[in-house]
Amino acid sequence: MATNKMMRKEAGTIAYQLREIKDLGREANEENPSVAVSVVGGRTVTADELAKEIAASCTIKEADVAGVLTALSQRVQRTLLNGDRVELGDIGTLSVTLTCGNKHRADNVTARDIKVRRIAFAPSKELTQAMRGAEMKSAGPT
Repeated sequence: MATNKMMRKEAGTIAYQLREIKDLGREANEENPSVAVSVVGGRTVTADELAKEIAASCTIKEADVAGVLTALSQRVQRTLLNGDRVELGDIGTLSVTLTCGNKHRADNVTARDIKVRRIAFAPSKELTQAMRGAEMKSAGPT
């Protein structure tokens, strides 16, 4: 599938919140505290909402977009279950990582010991660059 390697720049602002954390890796130092930052108010956008937004921005009907998203979900699952990676153009790549628990020797590992550890997502260079350019605004103190 050919992809447009020029992602359209989307406007948006990410609200964040800062909080001081106790850094267990070093002595507490009030002059140099550790700070964690997190997104505030980030919501989950559903496939139905995406279908509406996509349909509103092109000539494809919402039901058709929803059908494509459903088919995409099914095909991604089938592809990952076959041990293959899924590249979603300028979005990124999905893949499966495995674990065999606490086995220390290969000759002790059987197929029963091997489990899916997680589904990994590696964002594309284009998505990463777009996100690095995001505007940030403080949501205030914690």
